This record gives sequence, structure tokens and C-alpha cells, in this order.
Amino acid sequence: MDTELLTAAAGLGVLAGSAPGPGPDDGTAVGSTVLGLLATLIPSDASALQVVGAGPSRSVSTRTLASRGFAHHWGDAVAADWMRTPDLDYLRAAWPPPTLSADTGRRRGDDFLEGSFYRQHLAPEGFVDGMSVHLVDADGATAGFAHFSARTPRFGPAEQARAGALVPVLNAVVTRARNATTAPRPQAAAAFLDARGLHPLPGTDAPAVVGDPRLARVLSTLRAAPGRRLGAWWDAGGTWYRVVAAPEPAGHPDRLLVRVEPGELPCGLSRRELDVLTCVAAGMSNADIAGRLAISVRTVHTHVDAVRWKTGSASRVHAAAWAHREGVLHLAPDASADDVRLLLHRL
Repeated sequence: MDTELLTAAAGLGVLAGSAPGPGPDDGTAVGSTVLGLLATLIPSDASALQVVGAGPSRSVSTRTLASRGFAHHWGDAVAADWMRTPDLDYLRAAWPPPTLSADTGRRRGDDFLEGSFYRQHLAPEGFVDGMSVHLVDADGATAGFAHFSARTPRFGPAEQARAGALVPVLNAVVTRARNATTAPRPQAAAAFLDARGLHPLPGTDAPAVVGDPRLARVLSTLRAAPGRRLGAWWDAGGTWYRVVAAPEPAGHPDRLLVRVEPGELPCGLSRRELDVLTCVAAGMSNADIAGRLAISVRTVHTHVDAVRWKTGSASRVHAAAWAHREGVLHLAPDASADDVRLLLHRL
């Protein structure tokens, strides 16, 4: 009897019952927990859970419920690219879930390794083995996928059998997440920042966050730092916004172009993990982080390990470099000018 499998299946069953119903929750927290449970059964270097809307397979809406371990996280754009690969019909018909290492040498395996999706998204990160699991709703229509990637050949019959055994409960998780009625999401907007504050560009329907004077205040530090840009995340009452700000290219050195776009924190990071990652990226020690966030050094160490695992970073130095490169930093409303300067990087 596979005790680990039974335990994980029970845990997934609970999650399937608690996956989002009507309301603003889009299931991201559930998705991250699902990936954590799957990691105990199917060890991988990276994984993702994808939800697919109803409709023809190559025109449906698709989103990433959660991901871990991808240097450039498996976001919605990557999920959409997956839906355009020629391998979907093969994957739907295959059982047990096929793997890259098992299929290498077969026509379909060779096709995938030579395709644009593998070359663009997987090969650059050194992934040589993978397994994708097709998930369906009660009518047999595609509801999502579970993806696993590894940098060494790792997925064999045991992993295929475990993935296959979990398909029914994973079907329930992604189907409920897909069918959940979510609140309308705020839209992205562009604005400019000058000495008077932050102003939406004409003709844009800007979210309320653009009018937040606290955002204008912390971004004003960038106006005094020529040749620098900022990419970070801003929490507006529970809605996360990706904020990118840089000098206006049209010859107005005293103005910044700012783009705000709602989204989910990448790699399944929690708010506290984002805070810790931001401190790490600012060069702070664990003791300094503990003092800043009013938590114990041991708790900081736990969060740093979680951040490294979720982002696929080999060390805290790599995690810091990734955070700066991808703009995965927390722009806090109470950030001082010195705090903001540590988040800036050169154009």
C-alpha cells in the first residue's frame, strides 16, 4: 500500500472541496498547496498547475493557478503558449501520462524536443525531462494540466503511476477553480509622474491605485535617480499590482512613465516571503531582516529556504539577482527614499 499516495490524495480531496466558490478568491493559494503536496510524491525541479477555460482548445482562456521552480515563472503567457503546441491531442490520448525521457526516441518525443515551446521555455533552464498530466471536467473536456520538469531524467513508471492515480482528485481541483465566479479584475493602466503627482494618461480607465498619493510619494525617489528604473509589486487593499516605472523617453527628464497591472505574485510567493525576498535583494542579513520584520531569525531562515525552493534559486545570492532581474520586490507604502533606492536598477 502506498501510504504517501493515500495521504496526499486525502489532502487533495480536502482541497478539492475547499477550492474557490463564488467570490474574489481565484484559487491561487489552493494551487500552491496542491503543488506542495505533489512535490512530496513526484519530486521535480519545477512544477505548475494550469487551468483551462471551456471552448476550442486553441482559443480558450488559460491561466496558471500556481507554479514553482521556474526561473522565469510559468505564468499565464507560458500557459497560453502551451495551448498552441501541436502535442495536445497526443497528450489527451496518452496513458499513463507520458514523459520526455520515456518518449525520447519515439516520433512524438522527438517532435516535442525540436519544437518551439521546449526550445523557448524549457531548454534554456536546462530541463531534460518532463511530464504533463491532462485534467478534465465531468464532461471529459479539458479543464487544466499539471506540469513537472526536471534537469535530469527522473520520471519513470513509478512517477507515471502516482500521477495517474491522482488524476481524479486533480480533475476536481482544477474544475472547481475554473468554474469559480471571480470578481472583475482591475485593469492595467499607464500614467506619468511629475512634481504634482501621478496622473493617468489621457483616454485610460485607470484603477484607483493610480490616485494613491502613497504610491506617488515612493515613486518620486526615482525622479531623482536618472538612468534608473523600478520594477516591483504594490499591495492595494489585497490586490497586487505589478508596477514598472522609468524616465519618459520623450525628453522630459522630470517625468516618469508608470505602468500598473494587476496580477498574482509569481512562483506562489506569499506576502511575507515577498517581504523577506525584498530584504535579501537589498543585501540584508537574516538578523537584519528579523529586526526589520519583527520576526525571529529562525523564521527568516525558514522563509529564505521557501523562497529559494519556490524560485528555483541555488542560493540567496541567486534569489536576490532573480528578484532584481524580474522585479519581484515589494514596494511598501511606508518605504523610505533609501529603501526605494535599493530596489532601483540601471536602464
